[in-house]
This record gives sequence, structure tokens and C-alpha cells, in this order.
Amino acid sequence: MAVSRSYYGRTFGLLEPFEFRDRAITSVAFLKLNDRQFIELYPGFKPGQARIAHVCLETGDIDTVVHTLTAAGLAPTAPNRARAGNLLSSVHDPEDNLVEFLEYLPGSLHSNAVGGGMSEDRLATAIRYVVFASTRPGATGEFYRRKLGFAVEPFESGVRIWIPGPGKEWIELRGNAGAGCIGLAARNGTPTERRTDPNGVTLELLGPAGKPRSGN
Repeated sequence: MAVSRSYYGRTFGLLEPFEFRDRAITSVAFLKLNDRQFIELYPGFKPGQARIAHVCLETGDIDTVVHTLTAAGLAPTAPNRARAGNLLSSVHDPEDNLVEFLEYLPGSLHSNAVGGGMSEDRLATAIRYVVFASTRPGATGEFYRRKLGFAVEPFESGVRIWIPGPGKEWIELRGNAGAGCIGLAARNGTPTERRTDPNGVTLELLGPAGKPRSGN
């Protein structure tokens, strides 16, 4: 994990306002893009294991989210106050991707870091999308449409799942995603480009003109 931390700090200028440590070893590093979005780094991935462990979606009312998911026939975990101090619930999609729902609470590590822990020179300022490798994107996309109520848009090599809200953010299921991909909004003036982190995750930097990929 040390190599990845160095890469994101050196290449993207992302700072870590806090971390989790167990037995004097970092167990989770939190890289801050903005006051609402973080990339989390974990140690101990095994060969062949997906490099993107989960996607976490913010909500202002986690109890309503859990009620809605339960009414749709799912079994979300009961909302609990997680280690960082926020309320958290989760479900797995049909391909075992973990989808978390998070309600930020006052006094949490994330809330206490609002306004700080960010470099003015950081290359990326927001997460636009996350891509999971998928062997059956169409069928899994139906789960997001029917069970979670998200809009789903097919394209050549997968499906795009639009997350409700004003941010125009999405999840993609692609048949050719490899270790996975994160789409990042770059600072103004940064051209659209593609990089790869030390774990093989593709990082797609989108400049001001960046648009959803049509798939390839």
C-alpha cells in the first residue's frame, strides 16, 4: 500500500487528512479529493482479486434508503455508526460488488476535515464515475434499475448507471474493465488523459470537456 500512497500523493497531489491504524500498521488510507469524496486505499489484496473494493454513495437520510431497499426485496445491513463516525449501510449487487450508502454525521472524521486536508495544486478534484469489471453487465444493470431505482444506459461494452442527484455521477459495468477504473474530474486546463496506478486500476482524467465514454 505504501507504493500506492506515494503514487497518489506524488502524481495527483492528494493528501491524507486521516487514516485507520491497527497494530501500528495503516489499515485504511483516506485520500481526499473534496469535502464529500475520498479514495480509500487498503492493503492485502490477493492475486486476481478485484482492485476496486466498493463504491460508496452519499445520502442525507440513510433510514429512508434502507427502508426503500428492504421494500424492493433486498437485505441491506442495518445502519450502524462506522469507525469514522458516519452512518453506513450496504448491499451487494448480483456480481458481488459492494455498494455502500453513507450519511455523514457531525463530529465524524470526514466532517471534522471539511475545508482542510486538500492541496490547492492537486491534479484531480472529484470522482465522476467508477467502473466495475462485469461478465453480465446487462443483467446486473437491471438490478440497479429495478431494485435501486437508478437510470441505466446501455453502451457497446457495458452499461452506465446514473446515480440520482445533482452531481452527474455514474457507475459503469464493463466487460473489458480489467482491474477496474476511476474517472476523475481534473483541474481546469488539464487535458483528458488516462493513467494506471500501481495496482493496475485505470485512472481516466477528464478535463472541462470530458464526457461519458461511448464504450470501447
